[in-house]
Amino acid sequence: MNKAIQMTRRFDPRRLAARGLAALALTLALLPVQAARAEIIDFDPETDAVPSIVDADDMARLEALSSAGFAYFFSAPSPGGRYGYAYVNGERGILDLGSGQLLALPDDVDGLRAVPGESAYSPMATAWEGDAAFRLVSLQARFDADGNLTGIGYHLVRVSLPDMRAESEPLAWMDDFEGQFVEFGPDLSMVLVMRAPGGGPIVAAPRTVTLGEPSFRLPGDPPDGLPGRLEPNPLGPVELQQQTVELALIDMDGSRDRVLESDLGEDEGLAAVSWDLGGGHLALTTRSMPDWDGDRQRDNDPPGAGLPNLGSINVREALGMVAPADNPLVTGSRMLVFDSVDGSLVKRFENRDYPQGLFAGLSFSPSGDHAVLSLALRSDLEGRDQPTYAFPSGLEHHLVHDLAIDKALAPPGADGLSASLSWLDDESLAVAVADEMDNRVLRYDVETEQAEPIWDRAGSFWQAFAGLDADGQLWQVVTATTVDQPLEVFSQHGDGAPRRISEINAEAAAASDLRYETVTWTDAQGTELEGLFVHHASQAYPPAQPGPVVVWQQGGPGGQMVNDFGASVEAPYSMLPNFGIPVFMANAAGRTVKSPQFFSDMAEGTHFGQLDIEQIKLGVEQLVADGVVDADRVGITGCSYGGYFTMQSTRTYPDFYAAANPQCSLTDLMEEFNFGYTPFISYLMGRAPMAEPMEYLKDSPMYGAKDVKTPTLIFHGREDFLPVPLINNIHDQLEANGTPVTFLRVAQEGHGFGFPSSQAYAAQLQLEFFREWLEVDKFVPPERAPSIFLPILGMRWDPRAEG
Repeated sequence: MNKAIQMTRRFDPRRLAARGLAALALTLALLPVQAARAEIIDFDPETDAVPSIVDADDMARLEALSSAGFAYFFSAPSPGGRYGYAYVNGERGILDLGSGQLLALPDDVDGLRAVPGESAYSPMATAWEGDAAFRLVSLQARFDADGNLTGIGYHLVRVSLPDMRAESEPLAWMDDFEGQFVEFGPDLSMVLVMRAPGGGPIVAAPRTVTLGEPSFRLPGDPPDGLPGRLEPNPLGPVELQQQTVELALIDMDGSRDRVLESDLGEDEGLAAVSWDLGGGHLALTTRSMPDWDGDRQRDNDPPGAGLPNLGSINVREALGMVAPADNPLVTGSRMLVFDSVDGSLVKRFENRDYPQGLFAGLSFSPSGDHAVLSLALRSDLEGRDQPTYAFPSGLEHHLVHDLAIDKALAPPGADGLSASLSWLDDESLAVAVADEMDNRVLRYDVETEQAEPIWDRAGSFWQAFAGLDADGQLWQVVTATTVDQPLEVFSQHGDGAPRRISEINAEAAAASDLRYETVTWTDAQGTELEGLFVHHASQAYPPAQPGPVVVWQQGGPGGQMVNDFGASVEAPYSMLPNFGIPVFMANAAGRTVKSPQFFSDMAEGTHFGQLDIEQIKLGVEQLVADGVVDADRVGITGCSYGGYFTMQSTRTYPDFYAAANPQCSLTDLMEEFNFGYTPFISYLMGRAPMAEPMEYLKDSPMYGAKDVKTPTLIFHGREDFLPVPLINNIHDQLEANGTPVTFLRVAQEGHGFGFPSSQAYAAQLQLEFFREWLEVDKFVPPERAPSIFLPILGMRWDPRAEG
């Protein structure tokens, strides 16, 4: 059995790491472009040339920095930590975790073979046979000459290691299966399916409800739906069935089919699936929330059934108007444990018996003797009569023995929504937690309740895996990064030090030479806060004279702002410092660090639109008091909630910021309540605009645009779900104010810029904008000796460190 576990830190879809500027063959216009004082620039990334705004040296550095790619593991590595099935900078294969070599998958068998008119997706699911072989389920889609789907074939492929020989067998029964494949068992012995009672397709389309903050993909995010990926929210999106459906387990060869002893009813959906191979159990977590559509329509069509407005239970629940006894999230949610041999129901946990929160998963130990039951804790917020369960504040964990609650577990830091945990063996857990802007992994003994760090490096990780080899030695594989180092893969075995085994981002690393400093301060309520000041390594800290800074804010709100490499216009905190413009970034109220209360602080009372904005301003003022920052040279930027934060900051403090670059911005909370993510804005505001319109006006940048004096550069896509006309109006109001403003309005772009040409244009505008308004001269980094990667040692030799 593969005892390896996966911990994926919370992905915030608004947190971007742009890819691919360097891959773009830029067609530069011959004449430089000078932005007007008030201008709307319309740009089509597919047809328009990218103008030359910065010089060739600056452009080369922008391209190199934004070339940063990533590695992604499709599943946990092999049991001994020897191999991993991974995607590395556009290529997929078996990554040798000792040497760092990516072994190409053979393409001479069905399921992996490239065939004209077909498109293979692998893996749908994966499983290891020790360190000697690897199995995957592959989907092969067939198309006609017009690109229409004509059929789907499934194959079970086995690859031997390390010689990479492959054999394939068709899963013919799956080709004609009319139901829905929900999840494959971790050993690929069976698959959980959903179908109409008695068999056949599900006719009624499900409705999707997203519990917790809305989620959407942006450029640079890992692909959706990858097997083994943990969702960033313990609740997340759930498909609610609109008819009774049957659940069944089918053996992979199609020989045995057993129906589970419980159906899903109307307005019920699966929220989590947990497999227990050791004990022969399957645990399903269900949710129920009626009257939900969630597909907001910003037009004049009559609202569809279930559109969440003030009268819907979804909105009333978020506003704290529904008692737990009447809350369908509580009364209609449950955890069902089945015998995976015959499908019988062996244990039922009712969420109504755990009113402190909602079931967020059941994780079984390797033998199946133990499990951890996690709850997403409800939010009890100031000014609301009842708690909200759809928007939790933190996590609570309980040890389960013989399918009965044994005791509470409290690993340090595991009460935050960013935490994740999995079993190492029957006695201990690996727990990934947030630590300010870093991530840590702890080993936690469930009997003694003692914890020790097993990954304690500065920085953050996209994925972290840990397991025990045949000798009981701990191994880890981590895709780690910091603001001064792009992502690479690290491996650690036993008591040895972590070794870097990849050379994914050599070009970006060679173009970057940064340092970062920890900044601490205390807000008006006495809360201690901590952030990072990122600057070029050649710049002294503290500087001889106070200098410029750009404040960066992540999207959300929610999630953890992390110490990683950001080289896009939406996340320029590793880009701008390489041009001599430092960046300041910190987790303020509403982020999943410190405590559940710190997360809830943003939604308490009337804090939204005010508290975190004040906290970050106080952090900048601390840098000014320390002689690091010139009070007249402070910029600010961010995308999505970061764009809202930027606009609301310049509205609230019109004389504080010298330059603002809001991107893909939320601007009007009244419009958002009526036509956007109504339950989420209800949770954040705690009141409807009809009840307290002045609070909505105060917290909406749209209605304070007349007060903005800060020079502003706006980025927004024409296809963004946040309406472009609102941004047009803000631009026009700033122009009427006499405020310098430029609006880059990009065709075919949605929430954030995904085309390399859009990034190339915007990055030049952003750099020149902050140079101008923060009074920064062109920065020429000093020469430095190149470093050399030594793959055998898994390290990079830097000649500068010698002597």
